[in-house]
Amino acid sequence: MALAYPGPKTLTGKLTLAGMVLEDATPRERAWFQGEMPAPARLLWRLMGARQYDAHVRLIRIGASSPG
Repeated sequence: MALAYPGPKTLTGKLTLAGMVLEDATPRERAWFQGEMPAPARLLWRLMGARQYDAHVRLIRIGASSPG
């Protein structure tokens, strides 16, 4: 019996995962995903999650492309 991945445990991890899903989603998929999110989660995404994810992506992508 395979165990399902429980997902991230921290708020930061959950918002990062949401950002990863939304980044590559089509407009239809994005609307569906956000429609399935509980209202408090949508509010958190709008208030802090999108900015937090953008900062995370900038850090990772800029850091990954700089010579080491």
